[in-house]
Amino acid sequence: MARIALASGDYGTAENRFRATLAHSRAVHDARGLFEALLGLGVVARRAGDTERALRCFDGAERLATERAHAQILWAQRALAVAERGGLEEARAQLDALSTDAWLHTPGAGAIVPTLAWATLAVGFGPSWAPTRAQAEQAVERVSRALEQARADAPALAVTLQGSLGLMRALAGDTERGRRESDAAVARFVRRGALREDEPWRFLVQHAAVLARAGAPPAERAAVLSKAIQHLDLVLSRLDRAARERALGRPGAEGLLTAARAVGLDVVRDPRSHRVTAGAS
Repeated sequence: MARIALASGDYGTAENRFRATLAHSRAVHDARGLFEALLGLGVVARRAGDTERALRCFDGAERLATERAHAQILWAQRALAVAERGGLEEARAQLDALSTDAWLHTPGAGAIVPTLAWATLAVGFGPSWAPTRAQAEQAVERVSRALEQARADAPALAVTLQGSLGLMRALAGDTERGRRESDAAVARFVRRGALREDEPWRFLVQHAAVLARAGAPPAERAAVLSKAIQHLDLVLSRLDRAARERALGRPGAEGLLTAARAVGLDVVRDPRSHRVTAGAS
């Protein structure tokens, strides 16, 4: 149930359920349960803007990661926290090496999450990635492989990976195919209403980036970014005021508001409640 709450952006409920799992796992000396709970609490903390608490949770989980695949998932989440703390280039290097190593030593489901985390750094964690053509083509190959594996072993991750593949194709110059991939991923997300290993608002910012590469008019991108802000505000509505302020300070959230204004949206951030809205200017 904690994972369902996390995937739907209800971080308060997710935290409570992970804490309950933590307490139970300690009582029965369940190391696997402790690992899962600390990992989940770290993800919740990162997404709520508390990267220091996230890193402490990940440090605790690392001591319990007895399987290589679990350690790789943990290291991927830690790298995302490092990126949000301002170490974007450091995180890119870590995830590039981690994804490569994962395919060499734990091919299959264990390599999917590190590859997905590496791909998501392209948008929503600071300055957008501007790869060389060779880098972009390599990214397409790597994410395509992860998507194929996900469809066989971890179908819940396929939508998120397909969206990332759309962006990588667009960055590699194949904007038509990239847009088709991204459009299909967004349509699947809308039908499901939740995402694994990603956040809806970041996923939609990524789609807007694909549309920009494909030459879509500002009005079309504005509609997507307006939806992204609605998803972000839904997350904020479930947090207390202090947590909202931290969450809005995340690089991706700030980037979303900037991108929305750039396409003509009137973005309003209430200075007291730290809620956000967007409409036509």
